[in-house]
Amino acid sequence: MTFIRSAIAVLTGFIVMMVIVRLTIPAAAIGVGLDRLRDADTGVMTRWFILVVEWPTSLFASVLGGVVAGLIAGRLLRLRAGFALAAFVVITGLALMAVPEAVVQGTPTEAGADSGPIPQLPPRPAWDRLFLPLLGGVGVLLGVRFVERAAIGLGARPESSEAS
Repeated sequence: MTFIRSAIAVLTGFIVMMVIVRLTIPAAAIGVGLDRLRDADTGVMTRWFILVVEWPTSLFASVLGGVVAGLIAGRLLRLRAGFALAAFVVITGLALMAVPEAVVQGTPTEAGADSGPIPQLPPRPAWDRLFLPLLGGVGVLLGVRFVERAAIGLGARPESSEAS
């Protein structure tokens, strides 16, 4: 039973993270415009978009995923589920780093082709593909820590050794 609850917590936290990122990053790409999204010289995602849009959004999503996982796991399994989700995020992200970017995003469109209302995201630089999973893992641990601290603050306080 504990394994099932922990697995459900990890899976639900990961799904929450993916839904937030998959909904906000393409919307932000539409909002910022092509000049802030793609570097004209290299064709890769700009540092501005990565540091101002992608990383804060991913950090928020991973913290929220950690909170959801921590709440579902319960008091006894909270830290275990948090570490499992963080490890899953880091391992999955680093494994996807080895896969070419075109395979991860689907078939690439030509530079002049119209990709519809949602622009296809340009390839990310290697440093972003390396550090983004690590940022996600840290965010998950922060989210689980928030839940842990909130549970301590809302629960009964341990009695102090001093006499009142």
